[in-house]
Amino acid sequence: MSSEIIKAYFDTNSVLDEDLTKSVIKYLNSEGCNVIQSVYGTDFAYNQSGEKGISNLYTNKLNEISNSDIVVIEMSSVSPFLLTLISEALALRKPVLVLSDEETGSLIDSKFIKPSNAIIFSRLYNEGNLKNIIKEFVSESRKKILNIRFTVRISSEQSDTLERLKQEWGCKSKNEVISRILDNELSEN
Repeated sequence: MSSEIIKAYFDTNSVLDEDLTKSVIKYLNSEGCNVIQSVYGTDFAYNQSGEKGISNLYTNKLNEISNSDIVVIEMSSVSPFLLTLISEALALRKPVLVLSDEETGSLIDSKFIKPSNAIIFSRLYNEGNLKNIIKEFVSESRKKILNIRFTVRISSEQSDTLERLKQEWGCKSKNEVISRILDNELSEN
């Protein structure tokens, strides 16, 4: 285990299974993760109902995902809300683990929702394999977390090319363009 602490966002639609929640958090903690627990259905922001309450809940969860390094979602039954959070996490290039109970859940087809620049694990779990699934995910995720900074000098021509690609690819920065180029190179090898 690395000494570097990973911020992990955790959410589930199995709000009645407190033992599962405790197990996932315990296993993430044992792998060096600081868990942001945000369990679906129990944390409506500011106790507001209706459109404003949902908006606050969604914004709160997006902020937590944005501030995390990895995302773990337990989704034994399909939830449009959690699918949206998974999509948002992948758009932010966060490694995502989608867990489904092997007795009651259905496996999310990761090929369907995996963009080329992200990592997603979709796993059926039981009491006996949950710890190993989380251990494998955290280990693989450590390689994908964006945590290394460096400075590079480039020519004006290279800068112009990066600016053009930024516009064409809908990137927010030239750094994002470079990351995409590297991700494509890694996925081809």
